[in-house]
Amino acid sequence: MHAPIDYTLAAILTSDFPSLTNAPDLLRSMDAAPSFKQGKTSENVTMLLERIQFADPNSPEFDEDNKGLGWGHYQFTAGGLSPSSSLTTWQDVGSVATAFNLVAATLKTCQEARLMCAKDETPKTNGFLSDAYLEETLEHLENCWVGAGGVRIWSSLSL
Repeated sequence: MHAPIDYTLAAILTSDFPSLTNAPDLLRSMDAAPSFKQGKTSENVTMLLERIQFADPNSPEFDEDNKGLGWGHYQFTAGGLSPSSSLTTWQDVGSVATAFNLVAATLKTCQEARLMCAKDETPKTNGFLSDAYLEETLEHLENCWVGAGGVRIWSSLSL
């Protein structure tokens, strides 16, 4: 049941984030081995994922610095948890499904930031902070995947 999620995520990454050239191949690689070294997701990764997944852009808990262009900062850094501190090994991630959920939640954060800025007519000056967290998350997931022996699949375009 995971394949449609993977290909939807890969399509979004390809169309909306073309500079992240390795990302679609990483997801295809994971999709090719969905039961690769499955285990229990670490508490830190679980907490990070939940914070990203369930963040409400309409919540009064977020001040103006954590909305719009800055949306995602709290979700990706609160409590000392970040992609770099949480996504250190594949054992921390635990499964391909968790990796896909992290990517999906991070893409949702990126979309919410764009919607907030469009609604508030915020000029895009330096880009979206959520995009930097998307890149960081994908980089750490790739390092965990490859570090655990996950196979890289390169698209025919990269040959």
